[in-house]
Amino acid sequence: MKTSSVGGKLAAVAAALVLFGGVAWAQVMGPVTAVSKSSISVAGGTYEITENTVIEDLGHAPITLPEVRVGVSVELEFDEEGGLATIRAAVVR
Repeated sequence: MKTSSVGGKLAAVAAALVLFGGVAWAQVMGPVTAVSKSSISVAGGTYEITENTVIEDLGHAPITLPEVRVGVSVELEFDEEGGLATIRAAVVR
């Protein structure tokens, strides 16, 4: 769920909209500009992190939210309702 103004980022999200198996989902990519226990900011947008948000590395292995820091490149995937489904981060261990 997007919690900040949509602005020019609506076009970027719309451009990332993909039809996959009859289910629509969107993806946002870029470096993290802010992160807290409840939200993440990427590409000018701020998105709510819920208990249903999966957090993983680029290899799909689970990671913890504290590993997702400002400057880390991420891919955000959204569910059909627009909620943040997955944070996929380029972390180095």
